Amino acid sequence: MQEDILALVWSIAVVCAVLALAYLFTRYVVGRAAGQVKGRKISPIEQIMVGRDQKLMLVQVEDRVYFLGMSPGGITVVDVLPNEIVEAWKQEKKLEGTGNTMGFPDALRKVLEQRKQRKGPGEWMH
Repeated sequence: MQEDILALVWSIAVVCAVLALAYLFTRYVVGRAAGQVKGRKISPIEQIMVGRDQKLMLVQVEDRVYFLGMSPGGITVVDVLPNEIVEAWKQEKKLEGTGNTMGFPDALRKVLEQRKQRKGPGEWMH
């Protein structure tokens, strides 16, 4: 009888030890993953769905911002945004909370209008 109780206590201790090690390992892995996220070179700025399985995205890679079209067929770089627009967005982020921010649709409209002005009609999407 005493051996059975000792075996039961030993089993409970082993199960508790395994659970504690699993918990500590999970915290360790999550902590390492969080540290890797902070130093990322690529970060999504914003995205908008334009159709089923189709979306437009703004992605920042270091100091450049790419305007991407994504669909099941692949990813297309529509444009690389000029630094002036990126700097304007950074200024708007500083003003965030004051109600003076520009949303993605407005920013997209502004970029497309600037492209139309730089190139002739019909050439701005190439």
